[in-house]
Amino acid sequence: MTVFHRNETRDPLPEHLRGGVVAIGNFDGVHRGHQSVLNRALEEAVKRAVPALVLTFEPHPRTVFRPDTPVFRLTPAPLKARILEGMGFGAVIEYPFDRSFSELSASDFIHSILREWLHASHVVTGFDFHFGKGREGGPAFLMAAGLLGYRYTVEAEVIDGKKLGRTLGYPTANMRLPPEAELKSGIYAVRFRRADGSLHDGVASFGRRPTVDSDGEALLETFVFDFSADLYGEICAVSFFGRLRDELKFDGLEPLMVQMRKDESEARALLAGVQPLSGIDRRLNFA
Repeated sequence: MTVFHRNETRDPLPEHLRGGVVAIGNFDGVHRGHQSVLNRALEEAVKRAVPALVLTFEPHPRTVFRPDTPVFRLTPAPLKARILEGMGFGAVIEYPFDRSFSELSASDFIHSILREWLHASHVVTGFDFHFGKGREGGPAFLMAAGLLGYRYTVEAEVIDGKKLGRTLGYPTANMRLPPEAELKSGIYAVRFRRADGSLHDGVASFGRRPTVDSDGEALLETFVFDFSADLYGEICAVSFFGRLRDELKFDGLEPLMVQMRKDESEARALLAGVQPLSGIDRRLNFA
């Protein structure tokens, strides 16, 4: 098992480890939740015939920011490396975490570490993984960079709403996302998967509806194209293919409806030309 420590001299990654599928996270304990993420990386590496790597960080970030507060570790770094080796990974890359590294922007992390140093062909993370200064980066950020390997997807129950969209001709399937999803507010072109497995194109808004309900809770509201069935109570999934614009406050319902028609047209055009990013993406969003 190779445990590679990047040091201050910026030693290049050994040639035989470049271009692999990289699972990123601290993975303390390598528990079953971690294993589901790690197994996705192993499966993708086999399909691509490339190395399977784990990128982790030492010391633990909380140790850097709160050095006087001990951090309980289920698996010290050497033991964690042995467990990951047992799962089938070819190398663990322990990246030094310090205050300087914590100031790196999400974009710089992607370009300088994932692309230029690791030459990663595919990246796998858990939904709650964040990176970059101020935790600005996450799965959705990787999606925009084309490195997640599949479209960022959320899953939740469709709940009852105020039905304003229905009166405007745009009925929506409303979902309450967990806080840790940390989706940026805005308008997105999406694919919507019902509990029965059927796929539908749509346009979704995430935010607090500043034109009509600025004090409301943040909801994901999806207008599913050419669809009229009752979805209440179903557990459905929404995959994000592109961010169209910021959430805006309009001066009344008429300009809002004009913009909604533009959003629908733009989302339909975007979705008409999309291609799967990987086998995982094909199964999630095309099959």
